[in-house]
Amino acid sequence: MKTSVEHASDVAERAGARRRLERCTSPSGHFFVCAIDHPMGTFVSGNGRPAPVPAVRALKSAVLEESILGASAVIVDPELGIPAIWDAELTQPFGMIVNAERFEDRDGDPVPGGRRANWDASHMVTLGADAVKYVFTLSSDPFVTADREAEVRELIVEAHRFGLPVVAEPLAPDPSDEPEAIQRHARAIIQAAATYSELGADVLKVQFPGSIETQLSRREARAACQELSDAVAGPWVLLSQGVGFDAFLRQMRIASDAGASGFMAGRALWGDVSHEAPFVGREVVRRRLDELAWCAGAGASLSERLPTVRPVASGPGWWLRDRGAFGLLEEVGSS
Repeated sequence: MKTSVEHASDVAERAGARRRLERCTSPSGHFFVCAIDHPMGTFVSGNGRPAPVPAVRALKSAVLEESILGASAVIVDPELGIPAIWDAELTQPFGMIVNAERFEDRDGDPVPGGRRANWDASHMVTLGADAVKYVFTLSSDPFVTADREAEVRELIVEAHRFGLPVVAEPLAPDPSDEPEAIQRHARAIIQAAATYSELGADVLKVQFPGSIETQLSRREARAACQELSDAVAGPWVLLSQGVGFDAFLRQMRIASDAGASGFMAGRALWGDVSHEAPFVGREVVRRRLDELAWCAGAGASLSERLPTVRPVASGPGWWLRDRGAFGLLEEVGSS
């Protein structure tokens, strides 16, 4: 049996996480998020060589400065992304989602490699985070899968203790172009979203479950997106995974029609202009954000996917009373 103080903690966690999620959405309740938390290995100079640290920090600052005019929130890393926010001297309110993962080099490409060391929920809250994002790769090995689920569950418990919502990003390995492989890939995306939603993730950031190459594949993708909406308890958003902007916009239309609550996109917004120095893609990034927001706004809002929670009781010390006896929370709306 939980004590009244433990009940109060539950209330604070739920109410705090919900409030922070609202700070990451647009006035309509949708996620229009620019991701600029990519590791150093993502960025190259115009000559094809790895970009130096000062150049990457300056690029992130420039992207943030422009995207914040059209984005509801940004995703940043602690090493360069948060300092880039300070560099940009942003004054407009926006949500800040921070990543919790580290990356490893695999054949020259950065890949998710587990939790970032010396970076926990207390640090995130201290620096003003509104949510934490965690990306990880799915595996067919049941032992690796079990370890991954335990790892994500631990992060969720830790973050919720500080009232931080968690954005889970399970990545299925890229499929071949064969229709059967694309269908298996879509199935893996849906199953993973359902699993991590059940584990307590507040938002699912997912790959597009299908293909847009043919009319048949688009119908199948729409059905898969609808299945995904039915499989998760809260909101889900689409990630761009390095596809071009035009392709991502088409994916977003399909996902929005099937109940997605927005997007968390990175390279589709700025990837093809990020090698230019000084950064000259400001108008491009803003225009793309506006187009995506117009499209994503047709999807399900946060309140449609996640009930609003609010205290019923009031007065001195209401947060210390037992939830069962005093009805501390009520849900408004339903998913």
